[in-house]
Amino acid sequence: MKKQIDRIVCNLAGSTYPNPDGTSRQTYLAKCKPGQDVTFKPMPTKEYPDTVGVCTKKGCIGVLPYSALNKLRGLYAKNKASATIKEILKSERGLGCSIEIIIYG
Repeated sequence: MKKQIDRIVCNLAGSTYPNPDGTSRQTYLAKCKPGQDVTFKPMPTKEYPDTVGVCTKKGCIGVLPYSALNKLRGLYAKNKASATIKEILKSERGLGCSIEIIIYG
């Protein structure tokens, strides 16, 4: 059994913006539920070449904030991890979410 060595909870960035392919992150978020698994995918842009997208099976719902990304790259680059949606967030700008990343050692 894997031993949990850390837990990172963060709110996604960019969830109100469209994806580069024109799909709506808001549409994907509207179908998400707490506890749902997410994966990470490189999504470089000219302005932010090291951006990492957070995706469901349907598509990208936002990007990792740099505080979480830097911790994962710096401390846990070689560790296994799992990530799930912790909470769907609603604001005047639209939907967002928090995710929980569990790091195993």
